[in-house]
Amino acid sequence: MARSNNFYILASLLVILSFVCLKAQAQDQDITQHGGVADGKTDSAPALLAAFTAACASPTPSNIVIPKGDFFMSQVVLNGPCKSTIGINLQGNLIAPTNPITPDPKSDWFNVRNLVGLNVFGGGSMNGQGKQAWDRKLKGETLDLMAMFSMSFVTNGDIRDVTFTQSKNTHVHLYGCKNVTFTKVTIDSPDLSPNTDGIKMGVSSDISILDSTLKSGDDCVAILSGTERLTVVNTNCGPGHGMSVGSMGGTPNEKDIVGVHITNCTFTGTMNGVRLKSWQDKFVAAATDVKFEDIIMVNVGNPIIIDQEYCPAANCGGKAPSKVKISKVAFTNIRGSSSTENAVKLTCSQLEPCKDVTITDINLTFNGGKTISSCTNVQPILSGVQNPQVCSAPVAPAPAPVV
Repeated sequence: MARSNNFYILASLLVILSFVCLKAQAQDQDITQHGGVADGKTDSAPALLAAFTAACASPTPSNIVIPKGDFFMSQVVLNGPCKSTIGINLQGNLIAPTNPITPDPKSDWFNVRNLVGLNVFGGGSMNGQGKQAWDRKLKGETLDLMAMFSMSFVTNGDIRDVTFTQSKNTHVHLYGCKNVTFTKVTIDSPDLSPNTDGIKMGVSSDISILDSTLKSGDDCVAILSGTERLTVVNTNCGPGHGMSVGSMGGTPNEKDIVGVHITNCTFTGTMNGVRLKSWQDKFVAAATDVKFEDIIMVNVGNPIIIDQEYCPAANCGGKAPSKVKISKVAFTNIRGSSSTENAVKLTCSQLEPCKDVTITDINLTFNGGKTISSCTNVQPILSGVQNPQVCSAPVAPAPAPVV
C-alpha cells in the first residue's frame, strides 16, 4: 500500500514539474530585455527579432511584449513556422522610418509570415509616419511604398484592440491567410493620403472584420481575387473610398471572389459606399455570392455601385467590355444620404451582363430630396421600398392564397 502511495505521489510531482518547466519555457519575451529602447530613435527591430526567435522556439504559446513607450522600428520580417502560437502584446507605439523608399521592395514594414496561431493585442499602435511619402506621391513621384502590417500564409489569427495609423501605403495586407479575425481594430489616416487602403486581402479565406473603425485615403476594405468567405460586421468606414470588391480582371489567372457578406456597417463621407469594380477588356475573373445588408450611408458619393468600366486613368474610353462575371449580388436595407443625385449606379458588362442582382428596401436621399438610378446590362430583381426607383418596376407581391 505504501509503495502504491509513493508511486502516485511521484507521478503527481512529475506532472507538476513538467507543467512548471513548460511555463518557464513559455515566459513572455519583452523586447526591452533583448535590447529594445523606448526612446523613439534607437532601432528596436533587432530586439523584436530576437524576442520572436525565442518565442518561436517555445513548445507552448509565448508572447512578445512591446511595453508602453515609443519604439523606432526599421523593416522587420518575423518568419515561421514556430513550435506553438505566437502572441504580440503591443502596448506601446511602434514608429516607422519617415523615408518613403523601402530598403527591400519584396517586404513591407512589419511582416509576419508562415505561422499557425497569431494573436496581436494590447491596445497599442503602429505609426507609419506616411506624410513625407504622401506629399511626394501627390506631387507625381513614382515611389515603391511599403504596406504597414503584412500577414502572409498565417492561419488562425486574432488581431484586436490595436491601431494602425499614418501608413505610407496599405495599412493591413493579407495574402494566403486562413481564419483571421480583426476585432475593435482602428485604421486612422486622412482622406487625402493616397493608396492607404485600410484592410486589403487576396487569396485568403474565412476572414472577419468586427466592431472596427476604418479611416483611410483609399478603400476601407479592399477585397481582391481569391478572397473567400469574408464577413464584415458593425464596422464604420470613412473617410475613404468605401468597401470594394475588386478591382477584378486586371491580371491573368485571377481566382474567384466568393462569399462576401458586409452587414450592419456605417459609411460616412466616403467617395463610394458598397462597390464591385472590374477593368474593361483585360482578363477573365468572377465574383459571386456578395451581400450588403443593413447599411447606413451618410453623405456618400456613390452609395451603391457596380462599375465594370473601372478606369482610374483618363485614357480608357472605347475599350472592349469587361470579361468579369458578376452574379448573386444582394443589396438589402440600405438607407441614408447620397452626396450625388445618382445614388444607385449599376454599370455591368455588355459581354458578361450581371446576373441575379437583387435590390430590397433601398431608401437614399440627396439634399433631403429624391435620388435617381442608372442601369446598364443588368435586370435587377426588386422588392420592398425603392427610393430611388431602381431601373424597372418592383416585383409584385405574391397573391394571397385562395382559401
